[in-house]
Amino acid sequence: MALRLRLKPFEKVIINGCVVTNGNRRNTITLSNFGHVIKSKDIMQPEDVRSDYGKFYFLVQTQLIEAQKGHIHINEINKLGSQLYLAAANAEERSALMKALDFIHMGDFYKALVYIRTLMGEECVNQGASVCSQGKETGSVFTYSIDGDEHETHISAGEHSA
Repeated sequence: MALRLRLKPFEKVIINGCVVTNGNRRNTITLSNFGHVIKSKDIMQPEDVRSDYGKFYFLVQTQLIEAQKGHIHINEINKLGSQLYLAAANAEERSALMKALDFIHMGDFYKALVYIRTLMGEECVNQGASVCSQGKETGSVFTYSIDGDEHETHISAGEHSA
C-alpha cells in the first residue's frame, strides 16, 4: 500500500534519514514501498522532553530518523518501555504501550510514535511540546544526544523566499 504525503509549501519531511524540502506550492508525493517517514511537525526537540513518555517518544523518533544505521537504540527503547509498562497507571495505558512496543519490534517506528503521543496527553497540554502542536515548525536544526554522542539533522523552518 502506497503512502501519500501532502506537503505544504516549504514543509520538510525526513524519509529514510534524508531531509526533503517541498517547493513553494502544495504537493503530494507518493512512497510506493515502505520507508521511515516523519514530518517536521512531528519531531520533538530535546528541550521539549519533560517526562518519561517524552523521553520514550524522543528515543523512538531518533531510531526512526537513524533507521538506516540499524537498531542502534532498541536496547534503550526496550528498557524504558518495560519500565513505563510496569509503572503504567491503568490497563488502557498498558495497552497503548504494548501496541507501541509491537510496532517498534516490527520496525514501524512512526506507528509507534502515534501510540506514544496518545500517552503524552497531559505533557502536550501542560508543556506545549512541539510534537503535540499541530503544524508548528521547530528550530533550524534537530539536535539530539544519545549516550553522549551528539547528532544533528537539519530541518530548518522558514528559510525560503516569499
